[in-house]
Amino acid sequence: MIEEGKTAKEAALITGIIIRTAQHYIKKYNDDEERCLPGGCSKPRVRNLGKLTDAHSHFLMEYIDMHPTAVLADIRDKLCQTFQGLSISISTLHRNLVQKCKVTLKKLEKLPAARSTERVLKLRKEKIEEWELTPSLDFTKNCVFIDEAGFNLHIQRGYGRSLKGTPAKGIVPTARGVTITILGAISEARVIDISLKKPQAVAMSRKRKGDDKVVNITNVRIGTRTEHYLTYLSNVMDVLDRHSMKGYYLVMDNAPIHTPTKVRELVEQRGYKCLYLPPYSPFLNAIEEFWAKVKAGIRRNELRADDRLSDRICKFFQMVTLTVLPIMDSSCSVILPNCKREDINL
Repeated sequence: MIEEGKTAKEAALITGIIIRTAQHYIKKYNDDEERCLPGGCSKPRVRNLGKLTDAHSHFLMEYIDMHPTAVLADIRDKLCQTFQGLSISISTLHRNLVQKCKVTLKKLEKLPAARSTERVLKLRKEKIEEWELTPSLDFTKNCVFIDEAGFNLHIQRGYGRSLKGTPAKGIVPTARGVTITILGAISEARVIDISLKKPQAVAMSRKRKGDDKVVNITNVRIGTRTEHYLTYLSNVMDVLDRHSMKGYYLVMDNAPIHTPTKVRELVEQRGYKCLYLPPYSPFLNAIEEFWAKVKAGIRRNELRADDRLSDRICKFFQMVTLTVLPIMDSSCSVILPNCKREDINL
């Protein structure tokens, strides 16, 4: 190679050794400054930084932030249209997204379009500013967070494993069963009250056309109503009374069963206060973290048709602790779990 200018392959064929072995010998001697052949020292290897620069990465992060569902082919086309003359492969783009932009593919969380409208952002900002100007309100000390969650036998993990090239499939009971509603209330101390609400079948009277006969239909189920919610609030306030927590704020969303005048009247008559969240702002309610932990525990093991869903729910209620339920945020005067800055518009 040195004397005749042969390549590693040509030198291997002439000497009758394996090409890979010849390449190994050459590298071994060229990397050793004391034993390398005359003129054979390898030159410093220049790292290939690729075609994508910081400007390209900045554009990619902004584009993906606005279009999180875009596929790699569409992202590459948009990048090449913006930067004329650029030509890259899908694999290069993917490596840049993962290694430099720290962008990976995740399960998509679907959010309502109204969540980030100007009207909702303004209402959210005004509400939070109002809370911060209320001296008696402290989310970390005197608030009880209330909300409902639904459970049925089809609850299972959103991801699964399978052989490469084959889809992952999960088996669920043929009958979904009755979806039950759990009413929950938590505070910085611990769980205040948990109540089960099963939808009840009611009879509806209908008359057939051209017939005076009345037909009773019982396939209609009623979920949680304001009357049920009032009963639940009474139980919650009974617990608060027994533990000297009079005057606490009851934090809840603006669902129709929460906003009637009689709800506020009942709460205030008992010496407590209602605190309603702004619309499309569930992330401001700390109990959402509680429900997420409970449902994650239930999803870990498949539910069978002979399982008692209520038993499984109660089991994981007991396993949620303050260690895995980060209710408090010492850096904020209000609780902002899983909340982006642009969601609040402060």
